[in-house]
Amino acid sequence: MILMSLGLQGCNWRFPGPSRIVRCMLPLSDRLAISRTDLANERTLLAYVRTALALAAGGVGLVQLFTSPTIVAFGWALIPAAALVLIVGVVRFQRARRALRHAETTAAEAPR
Repeated sequence: MILMSLGLQGCNWRFPGPSRIVRCMLPLSDRLAISRTDLANERTLLAYVRTALALAAGGVGLVQLFTSPTIVAFGWALIPAAALVLIVGVVRFQRARRALRHAETTAAEAPR
């Protein structure tokens, strides 16, 4: 009854924290757009993780399979590059998620 009087009856209450109330104050089209953007951000993070794993596996493969010093050095260079790619991906994911939450809160507080 209280949810209906607040206009929150169609909300999904599985979202953790206070952002679920903010999200429910938005129109359905805005909530769906936020969900799509959040999912795209997660897919981008997974692409960074996949790239980092490929670089690390390639580096380990080069180190283990070849004896040429140049190729082995290149393999050793790929391993920290993989760690760097992973760190960049996580930082970008967190920044995008933080910006999305800020935009969500700002949109919910805007007068209609």
